Amino acid sequence: MSEKYDRLRACDDMFAADRARQETTRWIIAGVIGLTLLGAAVRWRFLDQPMRYDEAYNYLNYSSRSPGYIVTHYVPNNHVLHTLMVSAVRRVLGSSPPALRLPAFLAGVLLIPATAWLGWVLSRRRDVTLLSALGVCVSSALIEYSSNSRGYSLLTLFAVIATVLTLQLMATPSRRRLWVAWGVVGALGAFAVPVMLLIVSGLTVALLIAAFFSRREKEKLFRGLFIGLAVCALLTVGLYSPILLSEGLDKLSGTRQMAEGILATQIPTLGNMLQSTWQLWIRDAAIAGPVVLVVGCAALLLLSMRQLTPERVVPLVAGVVALAIAGILGLPLPARTWLMLLPLLLVSAVAGVCTLSSAADGYRRSFRSGVVTVLLAIVVSFPLFTVLRRPFLCAEPNGLVEVEPALDECHAYGSKRCALIARYTPATAYYLRQKGIDALPPPTSPATERVFIVADGNRSLEQLWHNGVDGFEAYASPQVSRQLSECTLYLAERLPAQASAR
Repeated sequence: MSEKYDRLRACDDMFAADRARQETTRWIIAGVIGLTLLGAAVRWRFLDQPMRYDEAYNYLNYSSRSPGYIVTHYVPNNHVLHTLMVSAVRRVLGSSPPALRLPAFLAGVLLIPATAWLGWVLSRRRDVTLLSALGVCVSSALIEYSSNSRGYSLLTLFAVIATVLTLQLMATPSRRRLWVAWGVVGALGAFAVPVMLLIVSGLTVALLIAAFFSRREKEKLFRGLFIGLAVCALLTVGLYSPILLSEGLDKLSGTRQMAEGILATQIPTLGNMLQSTWQLWIRDAAIAGPVVLVVGCAALLLLSMRQLTPERVVPLVAGVVALAIAGILGLPLPARTWLMLLPLLLVSAVAGVCTLSSAADGYRRSFRSGVVTVLLAIVVSFPLFTVLRRPFLCAEPNGLVEVEPALDECHAYGSKRCALIARYTPATAYYLRQKGIDALPPPTSPATERVFIVADGNRSLEQLWHNGVDGFEAYASPQVSRQLSECTLYLAERLPAQASAR
């Protein structure tokens, strides 16, 4: 009887544990869904913000053209996979800013559950999973580039998925299909933005470290890594082959050198790159956010070294190796490129802090973990309170000019009778095309009756409207027409004497 009773009790304990796991899983899924919906709502708010320099340039020169043109012409602005997605959306939904930003938006929203997945695979802890997803959900930089028609949110999504696959492959290195998937994800990320290869290199180093520490799985890890890298290399070359055949290596090399020359003036040293990247990562995060990032990552690194668990530092290894390669090669990559590392950093920091909080035993451990979880949730949520008060988000230097309201005024009055003076941006050409305006006359044109001037912090009214402007003397002094969020719209009307003479 006692043996039968013990078996029944063991079955009851097993079912109870299974029910507890199911309950935990349901809470995690519900939490991730809620955070994903919150992240989608916040990102949706910024989909209609003014077009930026790079995304307008990409539309005018690439995503508005045929798929054949997109896959055979390359410049760093053409994030080929993302541009193809934008082109497909444009054919169905049109070329409004929200439509052009839809692929980046969807990638940015999917990044939230993908980061939660990474947090779970790394730690198997509910608090790490949900707090990591919360960090990505409210990150000011990730919100911005989820509402910017560029390939960086897509690149970041692929980087997170590749990291998840790396962790799974360390646990089960015999799964060849998973190795193939790892290579495919790396190639697709490189087809979006080629710097994905830096992440692939970092993950490769992490796998090599795992093979070094492993005794039983070493051969499987080496064999699988060979398969994954071969798939990644062959598929990447295949995807870029139309560009290679169309433009050749010489032109691609020249384009690369030109882009690096331009960026080198903005980012002259590795220190400048790291500083601008860090500032973008922690934007709107107050003081506590950066402290948590540094302390959490340091704690995870020390704990992993003490417990000999190299898989827990895979995200950190991937990021450090990627940055080191860029520094060794002297690549002046802008801060937005390194957004691909931000979710990896967030997951690592949250895992480190949560692991420290559970060092005690019994009631103290539960109480401390609960308090730390609440405090972390508050700290991680800081950026959202600032982001929701901002009319726009723009990290690009001189990237935002509100020309659309001025063009609306021109269109209402008569575009053939209005001139526009503003700091140059491809967004002007984009909005002219959107509103069906072929071109605006210059101030010197006899038909011009009004001149609209868009002045901001980068170009003041005195810089835009002065004696050096042709036809200045024919107009009255500019007066404020509208005060915009980031700019001031001025109006200068032709003097009556000039109008009668005309």
